[in-house]
Amino acid sequence: DLSRFDWWKSRKIVVQRVIERGWVKDFYAAFNLYGGIEGFREIIKEVPSLSARDMNFVCVAFDLKKEELKCYTRKLLRDQLLDS
Repeated sequence: DLSRFDWWKSRKIVVQRVIERGWVKDFYAAFNLYGGIEGFREIIKEVPSLSARDMNFVCVAFDLKKEELKCYTRKLLRDQLLDS
């Protein structure tokens, strides 16, 4: 039920889904909802998981470094734990 959906509380999952499955119009809607491209960029940094392909996309499209992404640092930590 979207009338009761908390868009701000669920912002990380909304941004993740837009990145993974969204059309251009979905990106523009998310920009409007979350404070423009800068607001969207800040939320991207907090998204807990993205595929390698999606991480590369957001780094190029939004001028981010992988090290700024929570999903990248979590992946590195997970890989370190599995290697030990």
